[in-house]
Amino acid sequence: MSANVFDVLMVIALGALAGTGIGLLIGFFAKKQKCEWSAMTRKEQTFTIALVIVFCVISALRVWHIITLFNKKYYEVNMIISPKILLPGLE
Repeated sequence: MSANVFDVLMVIALGALAGTGIGLLIGFFAKKQKCEWSAMTRKEQTFTIALVIVFCVISALRVWHIITLFNKKYYEVNMIISPKILLPGLE
């Protein structure tokens, strides 16, 4: 299956959005974040950046998986329905 530019951009955008949110929330609940970036130690900053990157990749892969499943089901349904719509006499 080929992907168009919109699919790739959507995967990048949704992966970055979800990954950033999840990574920051996990860092917050693990007590590895402070109110200001400059108040954090180098280790805490590295931990936060690593969380965000890892969850961005995981989220992007998950979005890609969902998009490909949706496209596959969409094309299967259209291939089954479209001949009947285009040629109603064919049964």
